[in-house]
Amino acid sequence: MTWLYLGINATFTLLALVAVFPVAKDLRVRPWLVSALLVGLLTLVFDNLIVGLEIVGYNPSLISGLRLGYAPIEDFGYLLTGSVLIPALWQRFGKVGKSVSQIGKD
Repeated sequence: MTWLYLGINATFTLLALVAVFPVAKDLRVRPWLVSALLVGLLTLVFDNLIVGLEIVGYNPSLISGLRLGYAPIEDFGYLLTGSVLIPALWQRFGKVGKSVSQIGKD
């Protein structure tokens, strides 16, 4: 069975959503949304550069064919997974201003 890049992204995104579920009620939407939009813009610019300059290539038989510029849409799956998973892990395991010994003692 051949895994398409989209299928791999969907698997990791689903795992990230499962990880987020226990802390979802505590996450603030606005900081998450702003950071996801900023990282999305950076992903759009730099993925187009590295794919357009042929630094990175994709097997055409393994991508959906949908592209934003030169970058296949599958590249943006990592953005979605990271923007969901990182705030959830931060909420669960770390806070700014806490010492290492205080992390997780909420």
